[in-house]
Amino acid sequence: MIVRRSLYTVFMVLALAWSLCLMPLMSADAQAPVQVNVRAGAHATFTRVVFDWPTKVPYKLTKDGGLVTVIFEAAAQIDDADLNRNPPLFVGGIRSATEGGRTVSVIAVPPRSTVRDFYAGNKI
Repeated sequence: MIVRRSLYTVFMVLALAWSLCLMPLMSADAQAPVQVNVRAGAHATFTRVVFDWPTKVPYKLTKDGGLVTVIFEAAAQIDDADLNRNPPLFVGGIRSATEGGRTVSVIAVPPRSTVRDFYAGNKI
């Protein structure tokens, strides 16, 4: 009887430990950032930068001198490699980071440029 109780206790402790080990993995999958492509199209008098979100995401945009900051209310892995490798006219580059369930992208632009932002479906 003592051996059975000890085996049962060991089994329950191992089961609890196993489930505690899996909990961070399950929550990490549920909160994994989505992949978002960013692309640009250069025109004669302006350049359009587009963030291709899979769903509509709230955001806030501000401009301070030569920096445009876009704060997205969702975690994302921004794929900006192509844009940074070959920056289009009027864009010096882009840097993005995710923290606390938000994604911040900072775009370098000429300080005197004007910025317009809008949704086009899920795109910003």
